Amino acid sequence: MDSLTAIVTGEGPVAKTNRSFTMFIIWCFGVLGGVLFMTKSTWMHLCCLVMLCGGVLTACQQRNCTGASTKEQPVVRSVSSCRQVRILGQSPSWGGACQSQRHCRIQATRRFRWTRCLGGLCLYGAEDVRRGHLHAVLTTALSADGRLATADAGGWIKIWDWKKGTVLMSWQAEPKKLQALAWVSKTKLLSGGILRRVSLWDISKGPRLLKSYKVGGRISSLLVSKRGDVVAASTDRSLWWGRLDQPKWSRLRAHEDAVRQLSLHPSQHYFLSTSDDRTIGLWKMSEGTRAPLLLTRLQGSLAWVRDALFLPAENGFHIVSGGMEQSLSFWRVLPRDGDLWKVRRTAIWGKTVDVFGHAQQKDKKAIQDLTMIKEGHRSDISALDVSLRGRFLFSAGHRLSISMLPDDGTIARVWSMQDKKLHCLLKGHLLGINDIRALDKGHVATASDDGTIRIFSTR
Repeated sequence: MDSLTAIVTGEGPVAKTNRSFTMFIIWCFGVLGGVLFMTKSTWMHLCCLVMLCGGVLTACQQRNCTGASTKEQPVVRSVSSCRQVRILGQSPSWGGACQSQRHCRIQATRRFRWTRCLGGLCLYGAEDVRRGHLHAVLTTALSADGRLATADAGGWIKIWDWKKGTVLMSWQAEPKKLQALAWVSKTKLLSGGILRRVSLWDISKGPRLLKSYKVGGRISSLLVSKRGDVVAASTDRSLWWGRLDQPKWSRLRAHEDAVRQLSLHPSQHYFLSTSDDRTIGLWKMSEGTRAPLLLTRLQGSLAWVRDALFLPAENGFHIVSGGMEQSLSFWRVLPRDGDLWKVRRTAIWGKTVDVFGHAQQKDKKAIQDLTMIKEGHRSDISALDVSLRGRFLFSAGHRLSISMLPDDGTIARVWSMQDKKLHCLLKGHLLGINDIRALDKGHVATASDDGTIRIFSTR
């Protein structure tokens, strides 16, 4: 048993020593009380009760009546849920478990207009199917004018007016699932998925395919800078870089496993790449037509890193990351002489879990108090985002199927960066959350495997 689990559960060597001493005291007083109780004298019986009570009180004073140690235990706060404002799409109800769409049709009644089998769970709806996605919503992208683009596992893209809850445009971009979206301008949109190509769409007068760019692997994330640089994260352990006016893109090798997410710095000069090799790449955009340069890699995570983003910083970089480690890791990156960079993990919010799911204590200096551990995620972290003013940090949990209960994979968390505490919970989804997006100063959107996008107010 590791040290972090011992702290949380109270099963460390100190706790075991206290428990043995406590049992010895109770046993001694119990034997003495039993001997006195065998006598027929009434005052002996009274002495027996006094000794038993004294043994229990002594034991409580030794263990502080907590079962662990005399150290003060943290009090876990009761965290409220943020108000759900709107649901984009159908609001489904759930039924039993399923293995295919046929199982759901057999279980459904006539009053449902559609059925779906998602994540091993039957979902039913009585509303018009054209109102939302029929498949799991995998990614989102917010335009400069506030329109929300979403893509699902069936290859469909929808453009939403999220304030009114209406669909402005909808089309099937690919016959298979789309995993990445990025706005180029108010009228142009990039999409990518498992067909190993990036598509450029003009949506000024309806969706129209302008151009396709071939890459070597499945696209998991897209990034577009203001200068026109386009970077695509791929499952072939590489990044693909190019411009929209170039027919062929360059391959950038930096990771040893699939690349999952890309995040652009507010200055547009740097970006991050996360990978299943448990590292985070820090890149710099080069001048002219040269490819981006890898500055350093952040190492130390125990499991796959799903997402990372920049936080406001006066000097160097502040970075937060999350993934299958089930915790939020905060990094401090400072430049040194030449091309050297000083990388240090400064804090961890939540428990740390390695690739096999075992709790670990990787960095003792970075571990927070027990309250933060108990308020943290108990499932994989799929996505991160930060509010426009940097006041809140959003983290989304993920659960693939109902067989993974009882974790909190359908819940997202809102963290206060000023107080460094959990602000509220985002509840309502039936299945895991794939993406989370800050919309404006007081609203955030979550996209889920249940086919819905839910809008919450953080005020």
